[in-house]
Amino acid sequence: MMCFMGRMKGGLVFHPSCSPGISIVSPLLNPPKISRADLLHYLYEHAAKARCVSLVGVNNIGKSWLLRDFRRPEVRDRVRPDLTRGIHIFYIDCNRMLEVSEQAFYELILRVLMQHLSEEDAALRARIAAAYDQLIDPPSKIHIPLSFNQAITALVESRSSQAVLVFDEFDSAFRALDGRVFLNLRALKDRYGDALSYVTATHRRLIHLRMGEDVDDFIELFGANVRYVTPMSDADARELILACGQEMEATFDEVDITFLLAQSGGHPVLLELACRKLAQITGLRQRTVSEDQLIHREVRDLLRRDPGVIAECQKLWRDLTDQEQAALESMFSPEHTATPEAVDELRRKGILIGEDDAPQVFAALFEDFLVRHMVGRRAPRKGVRVDVESGLVTVDGRSVDNLTRLEFRLLLLLYGRMNKICDKYSIVESVWGEEYVDEVYDSAIEKLVSRLRKKIEPDPANPRYIITVRGRGYKLVG
Repeated sequence: MMCFMGRMKGGLVFHPSCSPGISIVSPLLNPPKISRADLLHYLYEHAAKARCVSLVGVNNIGKSWLLRDFRRPEVRDRVRPDLTRGIHIFYIDCNRMLEVSEQAFYELILRVLMQHLSEEDAALRARIAAAYDQLIDPPSKIHIPLSFNQAITALVESRSSQAVLVFDEFDSAFRALDGRVFLNLRALKDRYGDALSYVTATHRRLIHLRMGEDVDDFIELFGANVRYVTPMSDADARELILACGQEMEATFDEVDITFLLAQSGGHPVLLELACRKLAQITGLRQRTVSEDQLIHREVRDLLRRDPGVIAECQKLWRDLTDQEQAALESMFSPEHTATPEAVDELRRKGILIGEDDAPQVFAALFEDFLVRHMVGRRAPRKGVRVDVESGLVTVDGRSVDNLTRLEFRLLLLLYGRMNKICDKYSIVESVWGEEYVDEVYDSAIEKLVSRLRKKIEPDPANPRYIITVRGRGYKLVG
């Protein structure tokens, strides 16, 4: 089974062709590096049965690309042409919430519904728009969930097809939103049954993100339907290498492909970065075996210092739990121990591969990052220090390991401009992304700075390192 990987602005898009007769394996016994076509087939099969699915995978492993393809009707027609029942899939990027609140979460969902309903659904769009207007300007707080529920009711009752709400980048929302949101989502699923289902995409399993009476019933919806998105299969990775070579007008022979697979382990972003670095040196010309060895050694050294590779490895590291990090560290230091549960979870995520008695890190680049990370921890220094290569953050020699992605991006920006002012525009552009410049308010920046101070300042109320420059921005002082 093959996946054709085409190029589109903003990333890769998988165009699968897949037999409808494929078997689905137990999600917690997920075979390593399952193909993207198989994952899409799994999603469509469960959507057809109105089953909720939880996708789990480390950062940039391809969950978002997969879910965007899942939403596309032409992909569904190719993967599951046998599906006769209408399924309407709504892709919701939770990073686009204006703030982390019940109202903002519901507002985003209704905004997506209105954007993706066709012109033929004018009456339905009008009903949802009316609910949306009441939601953003409610007479009272109770009207926020009521307005949302009215919109969902209109959606499922006005058509004979099924609605699938896909919640991508769901980690922060699931951790922070009021538990009543998830009780409400569960109640809607119970009420509408086969007409409504959910798909979530997170870096960790939902039960590892949050537990409690207010979310347990929501987690229960997913049951055994937890699916791990691992690094790409060799077949998928080879397709990506071919696409990169064609785009960059470079020739990759079998020796090159073996090298690229070993360095990246099939991680999409690491693989593309490795392809680009190799293409810059090789071009189209044919090479001898000795030239290959010299070039691969040079590329490997360049990749170790490449900012994109370092940033990607940092994301992988921060996505892991403390127990999973300790399990990886135990491979390089006797000071750390690994629990069987952590090792099993690393295998499910595709971070560890190989035999049970001799596990290996899935990618040479990530293994090299881990080695440098361990070395960096042995050399504490005063003040705030960020090892850009390993991602290690220390304050007066004390390791700070609990930074979120946004907090780390902010610290990295300030650290790179030590003793210089970073204005709010540059903070939004570097931390959230240029496309969010008009969507992130000053209050969101202030809250992010406050959270970062709580983790690195000895006295957050009287900051020593992150200084506010009134009317201009913030700076990190050494």
